[in-house]
Amino acid sequence: MDKLAIALLQRGDIKGLLALHRSIVGDATMSTPVGDPTSIVIPTAPPVVAAPTVQMFTAEQVEAARQQEKDKLYERIEAEATARRKLEDQMGAFTTDLTARQESQAAAELAAANASEEKRLAELSFGQKLEEYQQQTLSQVQTLQQQLAERDAILAKERQFNELMAYRGQLLEQHGNDILPELRDLVAGNNEAELDSAVSAMVSRSASILQQVASATQSARQGARGVGVTAPPVGPMDNNSGYETVSADDIRGMDMTTYAQNRGRLLGAASQQQRDRGMFG
Repeated sequence: MDKLAIALLQRGDIKGLLALHRSIVGDATMSTPVGDPTSIVIPTAPPVVAAPTVQMFTAEQVEAARQQEKDKLYERIEAEATARRKLEDQMGAFTTDLTARQESQAAAELAAANASEEKRLAELSFGQKLEEYQQQTLSQVQTLQQQLAERDAILAKERQFNELMAYRGQLLEQHGNDILPELRDLVAGNNEAELDSAVSAMVSRSASILQQVASATQSARQGARGVGVTAPPVGPMDNNSGYETVSADDIRGMDMTTYAQNRGRLLGAASQQQRDRGMFG
């Protein structure tokens, strides 16, 4: 092919060269160098670059790979479980062996102690044995007497406590209307005399509180008669339209919820009216 191209070039057969070029590279153009009309540059075909290949996996291949990984994981888990069971078996065997050794040692110690005691008793005379038996019996009797005394003391104290609580309940029932509900917890004592004193104190304190509240309410009503419309309200119940007048019977009839809601204003009004006497007289 090269010899044919040289022969055509020597003859100056341009058409033959073009025909030869087309037969080799197709319709690619040829160019001649500037200044050298006798030379012809035949372009070469561009190199063919192979396209990168992408490896494709089918769904079956992907599932097979997943299953393979799962099998490896399951094998590892099973191996760890087997090792754990083996360790647990070893620990169980060790515990069983240790328990058996401890029981055997305890039995041996007990047998040795019994043998030693039998030997000691065999060496004692009849009088020594009788004296030791009497001492053991006396010790057991003393222990039993101590236990009985403790039980009797507990029963007696429990009986005293129940009697004292029953007496307290009777006092509260008798004087329940004379003691404010929130003062009943203060009725306490170690004997009946202390309970009587506590009840008397709570009755006096409740009466003092009720008297102070009644006086404060009466003063508030009397002061309100000469006050103009624009004057601020006065009285322990000035912000509660449901209690225009409050008497001792009203306070006694209050339930715990109502009294707790108004306790601060009631005690505050009583304190303002008789500050020099104190809250409880």
